[in-house]
Amino acid sequence: MIRVGLVGCGHIGAAHALAITELGAAGLVDARLVAVTDRDPERAERFAARHDARAFPDVAALVAEVDAVWICTWTSGHREAVEIAAARGCAVFCEKPLGTDLAEAELVAAALRGIPHQVGLVLRAAPVFGELRRRVVAGEHGRVLAVAFRDDRSEEHTSELQSHLNLV
Repeated sequence: MIRVGLVGCGHIGAAHALAITELGAAGLVDARLVAVTDRDPERAERFAARHDARAFPDVAALVAEVDAVWICTWTSGHREAVEIAAARGCAVFCEKPLGTDLAEAELVAAALRGIPHQVGLVLRAAPVFGELRRRVVAGEHGRVLAVAFRDDRSEEHTSELQSHLNLV
């Protein structure tokens, strides 16, 4: 069994914990969430209790007990967590983006060399992104000089954008 540790017990961490648990329960993976940590120790304790896992005070303590690490922190926390997990030789799943800028993302990528790893990028196939790209490439709005596209994970804003692009 692969012992999984989760770093970051917020919204996206909860989604990944559910996925890991359900995949294991269905017999699709031989993995179990066994350890969690969060910058808020009380949240980590509550999260651990809900998932039959142990809460750890920090990433360094967590990686000593697991085979794979799921990093679900704010982007600014990715580099440190990846470097700690990679130094221990743990496989790493890291939410995107890897870093707050290109230089930091390159440092994260360098830390992952030789370590089994994956980056969580699930939105590249989302219909709203494809439609936005299609409209920009087609020139429907004239010559595009810049595009600002906010992805704040809010259902309200996603519905608003889909409605604006006539996707609903």
